[in-house]
Amino acid sequence: MFTPRNLAVACSTCNGRKNAKAVLTREAMVEYPRSSGAFSIVHPHFDEYEEHINRIGDDIYAPLTPKGTETIKLCELTRFVAERLERGETIEMQQTLSDFYDEINNGSYTPEQSKKLMMLMMKTLKLG
Repeated sequence: MFTPRNLAVACSTCNGRKNAKAVLTREAMVEYPRSSGAFSIVHPHFDEYEEHINRIGDDIYAPLTPKGTETIKLCELTRFVAERLERGETIEMQQTLSDFYDEINNGSYTPEQSKKLMMLMMKTLKLG
């Protein structure tokens, strides 16, 4: 659908990974949606990114909401940590992981959220 609300600057890699995957919460829509609730991922015109995803360092994306989780999954944002580890950037990754640990233990997250974030990190690093 051509409409200004469907146009936004985006990372070409993320946009390519999202491709034509379904991002609407309802299948059949006649007009382009006009609200955040119509999308299963973060929409650049209707959502505040920081309400759904917390970026830790340069490479870690931690979901704060189901919409954040879906965005991370659909755009494969966990690939950045894996790519750096594959390149052997262990010193920088140690700092990033230390920042991640500090972030989830600073009291901003409930124990359940902290557990989910740790599980996501372990899955990303193929430890769990």
